Amino acid sequence: MNIPKVEDFLGLTISKDILKQSIGDGPEFDLVYETMLNDKMENMNSKDNSNSNESSSYAYTASAAGQRLENIPLRIRTEPIQTGEIKLETNNKIDSNVNNSNDAKVYSSESNSADMDRIYSSVDKYSSKYGVDKNLILAIIKQESNFNPNAVSSAGAKGLMQLMDFNSEAYGVKNPFDIDENIEAGVKHIKSYLDKYNGNVEMALMAYNAGPGTIARRGVNSPSDLYKMPEETQNYVPKIMSQIV
Repeated sequence: MNIPKVEDFLGLTISKDILKQSIGDGPEFDLVYETMLNDKMENMNSKDNSNSNESSSYAYTASAAGQRLENIPLRIRTEPIQTGEIKLETNNKIDSNVNNSNDAKVYSSESNSADMDRIYSSVDKYSSKYGVDKNLILAIIKQESNFNPNAVSSAGAKGLMQLMDFNSEAYGVKNPFDIDENIEAGVKHIKSYLDKYNGNVEMALMAYNAGPGTIARRGVNSPSDLYKMPEETQNYVPKIMSQIV
């Protein structure tokens, strides 16, 4: 029976841990790690062909479409944070005892009060326009940017609702750091997922955080399948849900 060398096994384990710390437990990690396994398998097969006395093959199934590691564009994290959990100097918190006339939770902030006024005004406007719960919008902003209009994540997501450049382009956003533009695009984006998943907030949040492709690829069909999603998404969804229920 052929078994892997101890040093090969340990090398893969260490490489997997380092890779997960670098790019997170998301779809990019799945793709890169599977490709790394493919490359390892190719090298092992080459060794087996050249030296029949030394066997070091693994039994596994990989599906990285034959891509080589060096050809995959990576966005390596440069700081130990998760997308949607941006560390900022502002210290925002929920005052659960204070509500406005429309029963929306009120967030206090040490940031510019004029900005907060604009944020609330914009949330009210687009909540009404697109039929999305304002508490959901505020909770997403809280989690994504901590109410910093100029927030930028290590993955390149920008502004209050952390829009990627392709999202901004899709929704016609000219300046993702503009409060009104960013919130309208973000509300339209979460609304599209609410419509896609028949109003299911948890499914919509999974899609907002990890993308509908990840949901489909991992066989997620209901909120009870959250455990199948990347760890970041498993943390993201309940954090927001706890603020809107």
